[in-house]
Amino acid sequence: MGSTTYQIERELQTTRSDLSENLGELKDRIKDTFDWRTQVNERPGTMLALAFGGGVLLSAMIPKHRGRTGQTGQFEAATSSGASSETAKTINALKGAVVGAAVTKASAFMEELLPGFKEEFAKAKGGR
Repeated sequence: MGSTTYQIERELQTTRSDLSENLGELKDRIKDTFDWRTQVNERPGTMLALAFGGGVLLSAMIPKHRGRTGQTGQFEAATSSGASSETAKTINALKGAVVGAAVTKASAFMEELLPGFKEEFAKAKGGR
């Protein structure tokens, strides 16, 4: 019976040690998941796209001041011909495409971090 008790104690110590190691590894993984420096090192392109998209989104949210021609929120070219209007349309379309791509990338990234994010995002986007 003495050797059996010793074996049980030994197994308990081994199990505690294994659990402690697993818990430490889990803490490190969680820390790395939410550490922006780690994310930048592991996914530089995605983080660059998120930063760029965030900047474009932020610039779209900031009110524009009136320029010399009195236009607001549009790119103003140096010429007064129809080319400035076409340039403004092209730039606005480009901004829309970049914001759309950034939102898609950000959504995929968030889904990777938080499973179920896409469904909740779709609900929030739909106004439910």
